[in-house]
Amino acid sequence: MKKRYIFITGAAGGFGRATTRLLIDTGFHVFAADINPLPEEIRQIEGVTPVRIDVTDIGDVNKAVEVVKGVTGCLDGLVNIAALFDQFPLAEADPQAFEALIRTNLTGAQNITSALFPFLYAGKGRIVNLSSQSALVPMPLMSYGFSKKIFDDWNTHLRMELALLGMKVIVIRAGGHKTPFLDRSAEVLSKIDESSKYAGLMRYARDKGLKMLVEVKNTPESMAHAIVKVLTARHPKKVYNVNVDTVFRVLSWLPEGLRERLLVSHLKKQMTSLK
Repeated sequence: MKKRYIFITGAAGGFGRATTRLLIDTGFHVFAADINPLPEEIRQIEGVTPVRIDVTDIGDVNKAVEVVKGVTGCLDGLVNIAALFDQFPLAEADPQAFEALIRTNLTGAQNITSALFPFLYAGKGRIVNLSSQSALVPMPLMSYGFSKKIFDDWNTHLRMELALLGMKVIVIRAGGHKTPFLDRSAEVLSKIDESSKYAGLMRYARDKGLKMLVEVKNTPESMAHAIVKVLTARHPKKVYNVNVDTVFRVLSWLPEGLRERLLVSHLKKQMTSLK
């Protein structure tokens, strides 16, 4: 049987670890890539090739290409999981924080995808891009959601381009899951700039957000199964929503103009009551 190869970014995180294990069990060889060290239990699995990479660093990306080249000439799939969570008002954004968010959540995915494209083309491989439920509904103060909305649009353009070559690109929008990324989200939400004109509203968003995070029950294994299904399905859909919260689903169904009026009106009332 022909050996199958998958490259995963963000492999040291909750989704990445669970997906790597499941892919190995399914018979794939996995290039497990992350800026952070891989846990020993992942590094030691037969069929895993660890790759240390900062996807925003072209030098690291080029080194990753050489690692792949030393093992195989083709890839059956690329899974873009690596992401950064941050939350701030765009009007008051620190330039470095804004750049880091876009570089990691968009530019990094573009860097590794274009670098590995020759291997993916050779194997007629699939690209699976992990997005977020926050991309479904643009909301004030949700800069992470803004970055994922751009990521979704990038995915759409890439999907159309690769369709011309008989290749598939699929986006998965993830709801909340119990992973270290959830802990990072809680940490970021808890840091309030009290000098911000939106400080009261950010506290309100923090309280709502932390309540939602506590209620999250979904495991990273459920996402891993979704990713492997997308990689192996004969006719995968273009978009999958996995464990998306009901609030995001309902808001995404509303006409854009109505949704925006409702959100702004509701948050204005909150700002007034919090003064």
